[in-house]
Amino acid sequence: MTEADVQKDVQKAEKENANPVIRTMNLSSKVRTRMYSRAMRDFHNLQRRSKETIDSMTFTVDLVGFTEMLTAQIYPLCTATQNSGLENEDC
Repeated sequence: MTEADVQKDVQKAEKENANPVIRTMNLSSKVRTRMYSRAMRDFHNLQRRSKETIDSMTFTVDLVGFTEMLTAQIYPLCTATQNSGLENEDC
């Protein structure tokens, strides 16, 4: 084999291994199993983190709603107290 033939073979191998699917198919079953296990573990971790983020956002929305409800209940009391001339530190 000449130097040019070796170069062509190397380039061909690099092109074939550029695609991750083809590269995975060429690996041994042990490595494929490890790659699959890792991908599934990462996927489950992503699902868990997404669920935690959504739960956190739901809690924040609930907290904002609760604050708005309290404000709606307290504001009329403060207005009535101020109109009657009484001082209230909470208002």
